[in-house]
Parts: sequence; C-alpha cells; structure tokens
Amino acid sequence: MGASLLKQLSAVQVPHKPQVDTSLESAIVEAAATADGNIESLSDIAATVDQHVGEISTGICVADSLTDVVDNTIALYGEGGIDEQGAELLRISVESILKVGGVNIPAEMIAPSFESVTGNYSTEVAAQKGNVISRIMTWLHAALQSISESMKAFWLRLTTSSKSVEDYAKKVSEKVKAIKGDAKDAEGTISVGGNALWLTGRSDHISKPDRHVVETVARFEDFVVEWRNLWGKIIDFQFPTPLSDPKKMEELNTKLHAVAVDTVKGTKPVKIDITVGHAIDLKPGAGEVPMLAATAKVVVNVTVKDKTAPVLTKDEMKHGIDTVLEAFGVLRKLEKDMEKVQETTTRVSRLTKSVSVKGTDTPIKEAELRQTLRALSKACGFASWGWTNAVPYYLKTLKACVKYIDASASRYS
Repeated sequence: MGASLLKQLSAVQVPHKPQVDTSLESAIVEAAATADGNIESLSDIAATVDQHVGEISTGICVADSLTDVVDNTIALYGEGGIDEQGAELLRISVESILKVGGVNIPAEMIAPSFESVTGNYSTEVAAQKGNVISRIMTWLHAALQSISESMKAFWLRLTTSSKSVEDYAKKVSEKVKAIKGDAKDAEGTISVGGNALWLTGRSDHISKPDRHVVETVARFEDFVVEWRNLWGKIIDFQFPTPLSDPKKMEELNTKLHAVAVDTVKGTKPVKIDITVGHAIDLKPGAGEVPMLAATAKVVVNVTVKDKTAPVLTKDEMKHGIDTVLEAFGVLRKLEKDMEKVQETTTRVSRLTKSVSVKGTDTPIKEAELRQTLRALSKACGFASWGWTNAVPYYLKTLKACVKYIDASASRYS
C-alpha cells in the first residue's frame, strides 16, 4: 500500500515555476523603488518651477489689467479728472482684478476713496498704479530667482536620478544574462499597468523596448536642439546687471524689446516632441509681444488602448536593455544647456529688481521696459519649465522599458 501511494504521488505533475536568484531579485526590486523615488523628486522640482511660472503669468496678467483699467478710466474722464462715481467704479474693477489674480494687495492702494484724495484724483491714481506695478516687478524678481534656484537643485537631483534608473537597468541586464532555459509561456502576455502610457508607440500599441527607446532618444535629442534654438536669442543676449546707466535706457529698451518680441516665432503654435508619447505645446498670445499672453503645456500624443504586452524573447530583452543603457548618454550632455538657461534667468531677475527699485528717468521708457521685462521673465520661466518637464518624462519612458524587460525575464528559468 505504501509503495502504491508513492507511485501515485510520483505521477502527480507539479507545475513548472521559473527559478529565481532571490538575492538578485531583491536587489532589482530595491533598485526599481529607488529609481521611482528619484524620478518623483525630479517631478516635484518640475512642479515647483510650474508654480513659479504660474506666478509670473498671474503677475503679468494683473499688471496689464491694472494698467488698462486705470489708463482707460483716466482717458475717459479727460482733463476734468475722475469724479466720485468714476472712482467707485474704478475701485470695484481694481478689486475684481486683484481678487481674480489672487494678489494680496488692497484695492485702496491703487483706487483710494474719493474723499481721501485732496488733489486731482486721476493724478493720484496714476501714481498709485506705478507703485503697485513696481511691487509686481519685485514679485516677478522673486519668482525668477526661485526658478533659478530650482534649476540648480534639478541638475543635482538629475545626476542621482539618472544613475538610479541606470543601476536598475544594469541589474535587470544581469537577470537577462543569467537566463538559461526557455519561457514556460513564451506566447503569453504581461500586464504592464500604468507603464502602458510610457510604452505605447505611434500605432497606439505597446512597442518592443529596443524600438521604443530608439524612437524616444531620437525625439528627445530633437527636443534638446529645438528648445535651445527657441530661446537662443535670450540666452545669448548680454543682459546688464544691474541697470547702472539710466542714460542708456532707450538703447537698452530697444534691444531688449526686439528680443522679447522674438521669443515666440510668429503667431503659430510651437509643438515639440519630448518622447514618443508626449510633446510640449507652446502657444503665443496676441499683441505686439506674443510672449506676454503665451501658454505652454505637455500634451499626450498617443492613446492607450491596451495594458497587456507579449512576453519578450531573449534576443528582444538583450537588445532592449543594451539600447536603454546607451540612452543615458543623452542626459550627460544637458548640463551646459540647462546651466545657460539658469544663468539667463538669474540675469533677468536681477535686471527686473533693478528697474523695480531704482526706476528710470522717464516714466514712458520705464513702462516700456517693464513690459519688456515681464515678457522676458515669462520666457525664462517657460525655458526652465521645458527642461524640468521633459527630463522626467524621458526617464519614466526608459524606466518603463526596463520594467517590461524585467517582467518578461521573470517568465524564464
């Protein structure tokens, strides 16, 4: 009976499970988690830059709106000056602009009560407007300075983040090289979950890692060139810091204004791919200086239709991981470009502060220069924002490809 039982047990087929090097697998899991954390920290810095760019946009919008409503009101009442009813309507308009913009400045700083003004109300309001615009310029200086500091932090974190994803790829490479047998379910599929967004190609289907990385690198390299060219005139301009000679204001303002006008090419939107699935969409606004009302955002170029992918062959895994490891070379070339954007941002910030504190000898020139500096502030913000958004998307794509290879390798013994 005992022998019969043993014979029956020996006939039971135990399902085949891939053998796993537990120490290597543990190291891979740890490396993947470290890479995720580092990429997330890059995204956090990108979000900080995004916030400051939003502050610049708000400051510009508020400054322009206040200028328009005050100047138009003064022009409407003409030589007689704004009367009591006009003063109240102006106060309501100013209060609305400040409230919508989220600017914590009392409306009375621009539109005081009619009874409190002893002289010409129009003259008083014009002077108050100048004070608030100067305060907004100081606000822009602070936002630009924060962007400059964020760029420094971003580069330091980028070195760590890039290396952590590369380390993860190297450990998965060891896993792929250690494969000796065939996949038990070579015709099966793998669920890639949220990574599908980073693996989906132009056909809206998940691509094989080697091809996907090659296409991603090509698009990212093109982005680096196009983004640099887009802001080249600003980056190469010799900004004076501080504004030491007011007598040269007219010449400086003319040169700066020409640079500001040229920050967005023509009136057509600029769309630049970051990776296979994502692009930056920059749209100019209307008016003489399109950058003042420009908008920028990251858009998705693909539609995720499936979150499952076929198990990769050994050759596909090997070629894929080799291609990923080569792709990190692109990031090592970025330091000089990012450094130049950061330096330019600092120069514009200092010039903005110089104008807001010292002012100029002629009110008209000062108003023109402030408008120009608002446009250049926004352009510097967008230039920084482009870098800090593009790099995490690039790393997330590489990491997703490694994850796909890692999951496929786990199906082999």
